[in-house]
Amino acid sequence: MPEQPNRTFRRMFSRRELESLAGRRTFERGHDYALDGRVHRLKATSEQVDAKVRGSASYQVRLWIEDEEAAWACTCPVGREERFCKHAVAVGLVAAGSVEPEHGDGNTDEVNLADYVADLDHQALVDMLLERAAADDLFDARLRAAAASKSGGRPDLTSYRQALAAAFETDGYVDYREAYDYTTGIRSVLNELQLLLDEGHSEDVMALSEYAADLAEEALGFIDDSDGGMSLVAEQLRDLHLTACEQARPEPITLAHKLYERERHGGDLEVFYGALETYADVLGEVGLAEYRRLAQAEWDELSPLGPGDSEHTWSSGRFHLTLIMLSLADLSGDVDTVVEVLAHDQSSAYQFVKIAEALQGATRHDEALDWALMGLSLHGYHDHRLVELVAQEHHRVGRSDDAVAVVWRAFEESPGVETYRRLKEHAERTGLWPERHDRALALLRKHTNNQRDRSLLVAILLLDGEVDQAWAEAIAGGCRRDQWLELARRREDDHPDDAIPLWREEVTREIAAMSNPSYANAVALIERIGRLMPAAGRGDEFASYVAGLATEHRRKRNLMKLFAERGW
Repeated sequence: MPEQPNRTFRRMFSRRELESLAGRRTFERGHDYALDGRVHRLKATSEQVDAKVRGSASYQVRLWIEDEEAAWACTCPVGREERFCKHAVAVGLVAAGSVEPEHGDGNTDEVNLADYVADLDHQALVDMLLERAAADDLFDARLRAAAASKSGGRPDLTSYRQALAAAFETDGYVDYREAYDYTTGIRSVLNELQLLLDEGHSEDVMALSEYAADLAEEALGFIDDSDGGMSLVAEQLRDLHLTACEQARPEPITLAHKLYERERHGGDLEVFYGALETYADVLGEVGLAEYRRLAQAEWDELSPLGPGDSEHTWSSGRFHLTLIMLSLADLSGDVDTVVEVLAHDQSSAYQFVKIAEALQGATRHDEALDWALMGLSLHGYHDHRLVELVAQEHHRVGRSDDAVAVVWRAFEESPGVETYRRLKEHAERTGLWPERHDRALALLRKHTNNQRDRSLLVAILLLDGEVDQAWAEAIAGGCRRDQWLELARRREDDHPDDAIPLWREEVTREIAAMSNPSYANAVALIERIGRLMPAAGRGDEFASYVAGLATEHRRKRNLMKLFAERGW
């Protein structure tokens, strides 16, 4: 008699534990797989089970017990991310005896279905297909669509709409563990729309993909889409709808109204983001003209924004309308139109960067610099992109002193590592760095007087490679923890006595975190201290230091295990 999983295994992989590991939706799908007899070639020991599960492909699953906890592995995409998948659920249910498969015993050999179907007589095959259609609305819809194509008619879309609605139904909230199965289910239904499109039903696919886009937007707020599965759904919908439009060639003015509304009021998933450019060929001149008329009418009612209007700068409606107007301007090929659209919003410095870049692209550098300088006068020197653009334009025409003056002004307004780095880069380029360097350090020391510590000055000195000066400033006024550690790393070879106390503090901090990774970090630091103490002439202190740690933390078993491995 084959070995069976023991009681501990059955408890670790009970129905309740499996649902906890997988989440409700994934558990239900795994349960269906188990009932459907998809688990094959199951091999078990007392604490481990191996099996194959047939899904969209055949996947290898292993369940076992490790350190008195459930462990699992599956070769499917979800399993490769170390998440508990539906295939693992199915194996767990069958292995623990929680489910009796309705089809097969889980160990039967796979048969050659192609040979079996080929040997069926015609009526048996008809009966089998009709039986499947009666039980599966989507399969029924596919058959009816194929029949309609053959007769020149149109398919009944009700079943497709029902299948889409069922696929997008969240039934509460779809958490991270369930999201892959959820979006995979949606994409399988969208694949049916592709088959419908291949049959020549382009107008129907247009309508169905628009319906699916609405469902997707509604569902998005009820899904943990951290992995971006819904973005793949959006991409598939976008491709379906565009291809359907290219085949159907709908009336351009009607299409323009439909796309304009969807792009203008697009949701978070943004299936129709950038629709004007994407569908330009399908819209043609007539459709594009209508698109332009619709957008211009709203644009003329939109008030311009200037400095101080930041509270009104962003809204979804303004963003999408501006995008449409920029797309229209780009299609016109007229840079002045692009500038006019961008200049409608002067509430941020970055708008002037975009205007200047558009003019640079048209080799109108003088105008680009004029707009960029206007941006600096309105918004100051805080946006490094605008400052850099102005500096590079000055360099381009040989006004290097002006370039350095611009980045110096930015450094004065916002003393920091990045503004210092940019000042150094431009001043070195022009040979002005020695003089600017002394002025910059003087300004930083003055600025530091108003700070709680000298972190900024320490960072600058480290950037310049002035490690000893940075150490002196840190001793005098303090700095951030990461800077203390950087100072310890850079000075430990020549000044081990200075580094040892810093590394000892870090050991204490890592041990206090009480996790296996932090214990490993602590031990690595202790070994580092062990190398530094002899260099400082204090080699005899290391044994007592380690002994003190061992006594203080003797109850931390995992830490003590690491100590024992090193003979401490």
